[in-house]
Amino acid sequence: MLPPELLALADSLTPEALTPELIAGLAAGLGLGAGPAPDRMAVVNTLLDAAPVRLRERLLVEFVGLLQRPTW
Repeated sequence: MLPPELLALADSLTPEALTPELIAGLAAGLGLGAGPAPDRMAVVNTLLDAAPVRLRERLLVEFVGLLQRPTW
């Protein structure tokens, strides 16, 4: 189950509104970003499931991009 503020965010965002700063903040709040992926991805998966299709696709691309960036 997602916290109400994350559900509200998923309902209010559009793919065009996703800035690199917003993605980085959202990813950090979900445990993604610098370092290894979190042990449990349930919150990320629930957010993606709750988002409209176009937003879901963009979030997924951005999150995977963060995980694939080298840290060196």
